[in-house]
Amino acid sequence: MEPVSTTEQEKWLMIVNPKAQSGALETQWPAIAEQMSLRNFACDVVTTRYRFHAVELVFSAVRQGYRRFIAVGGDGTISEVVNGMFMQREVSVDSLTLGVIPAGSGNDWSRMFGLSKDFSTLFQAFEDGHTIWQDVGVVQVQECGVQKKVYVVNGVGIGLDAEIAHRCNQLKAKGRKGHFIYLWAGLLSLFGRRTRQASVWVDDQLFFQGSILSLAMGIGRYTGGGMLQTPEALPDDGLLDVTLIKKASVLRILKEFPKLYSGAIYQIKDKVRWVRGTTVRVECLPSSRVEADGELIGYTQLEFSLLPSALRICVPLTEDRHL
Repeated sequence: MEPVSTTEQEKWLMIVNPKAQSGALETQWPAIAEQMSLRNFACDVVTTRYRFHAVELVFSAVRQGYRRFIAVGGDGTISEVVNGMFMQREVSVDSLTLGVIPAGSGNDWSRMFGLSKDFSTLFQAFEDGHTIWQDVGVVQVQECGVQKKVYVVNGVGIGLDAEIAHRCNQLKAKGRKGHFIYLWAGLLSLFGRRTRQASVWVDDQLFFQGSILSLAMGIGRYTGGGMLQTPEALPDDGLLDVTLIKKASVLRILKEFPKLYSGAIYQIKDKVRWVRGTTVRVECLPSSRVEADGELIGYTQLEFSLLPSALRICVPLTEDRHL
């Protein structure tokens, strides 16, 4: 990338993950390029070549003067761009803006904001510069015995959540694609499930202690390609929604499984607990994988806190944007 001058700081940098949805982005790119050409959209384009490359690209771009970024990909691509924005130390993060063109398999963050693959509407939003603010999570986990910090825009999960993410990654590595892989990964994880003894504190108060199947901590509502584990979460209310699913039999889980997609999970009162707070701490035996925004990031122990209204995002203007 060539350095941009101060007068060009309003130019967008589009960070494209060509492997999004197992390479399916290739078929969508002509429509994206057409919108850029028709609108004479001021934008530079770079592509990622390996995991965490988007973080490096943001670091470099901020130093060169870019302040507005468009992530083209799925939740993992968005996560990398956001982590680059928050980890860089050149400028204040509130001077940066994120736009998204959903092109992944799950697109849970984009689903929360009603973003579709109507590229004309998305580019109109970028041109209009209509922005809102959302909360950002800070999660600390263990990896190879070292504490690791990750910024989160959608949600964090342990137990079944993380196993589904793990299985999805395995399926994608084999070339599988499409929304069905989340359902298939969920079924594989369910029958290979392993409950854990967990202690969960919310705002320094013991919320639960015992055997759990899954724990979801949401800024947003959707996980796993459309599951509603935190169906009442609002990304701008300064709170984390915490949904805990207790140990249950396979038959019971299969019976209640549709409620994960309908938003009726809180009706399962004997097996599901729900609370809101600003901090969460989790200890598990045995240790559990942790997923954040659909990507595996480490293992418990886990600490999760919130930065209210910390990320400026560019989304289409609607009559009722309050979520």
